[in-house]
Amino acid sequence: MSTDVALNKAWEIQIECFPKLNFALQQSSVPFIRHISICNNTDEGKDNIKLQISATPEFISPKIFEIDHLDSKKSWSPKQCDIKLNYSFFANLSETVNATLKLKLVDCNSDEEEILAEEDIDVAALAANAWTGYSPMPQLLAAFVTPNLKSISEIQRKMSAWLAREGVRDALDGYQSTKTHVEEMLQAAYNVLANQHITYSEPPASFDGQRIRFASEIFKDKLATCLDISLLFASILEQCGLHPLILLTKNHAFVGCHAVNTTFYDAFFKDLQAIKLI
Repeated sequence: MSTDVALNKAWEIQIECFPKLNFALQQSSVPFIRHISICNNTDEGKDNIKLQISATPEFISPKIFEIDHLDSKKSWSPKQCDIKLNYSFFANLSETVNATLKLKLVDCNSDEEEILAEEDIDVAALAANAWTGYSPMPQLLAAFVTPNLKSISEIQRKMSAWLAREGVRDALDGYQSTKTHVEEMLQAAYNVLANQHITYSEPPASFDGQRIRFASEIFKDKLATCLDISLLFASILEQCGLHPLILLTKNHAFVGCHAVNTTFYDAFFKDLQAIKLI
């Protein structure tokens, strides 16, 4: 989390925001600005103030907060920091872009607006397929589980055929039948993926954030990291109506699945004992 305070002693802009932004953050509608505060450190109150927020390049639409009055030695914060990330900007990013969030506090009591305080915040806008990592929100990794891709459906057809050859139910029907059939679906997914002859590879080159290979790229190039293949496996399981999870260790990632129809209480947690019980 990036926290910055303007150097102007009379008026201050305080802000907390994510230092890394990506397409998954935009699609999840997570507010990337967590807190804004305007501090009037002068001995007089002031009317008719505006806080102008913009970005270079324009990864957000410009936003203006109007402050009718701010008393001396008091602070003001918006009730909601509802500043949306620009879909087109993040969806089309192929490389990390160094961007700047610009905040300007102006006095609107004269024809020429007087600048009371300014603050520029550097942020990294990551490529559309890049995960921000553990910081600021590790749970955004779930956005890279993509069960509706066409290549996932092709894997499902092969899973169903494998189940039929094994002489068991070929339905991919989640938790509708038995725990045994859940295990059979997991075995089918594993065998079908194993037959794709995918080779472990380092992540695609990136200056910031780990790039994720999606299903179509994995099947085309036959290359994947442990995180890529775990997300692919999770995508298949979710499309089969199961509840997968991604387990992360210091240098590795792997996939798990609930054997019965249940989920955890939160999208991200470190309760190893709870994981052992699934």
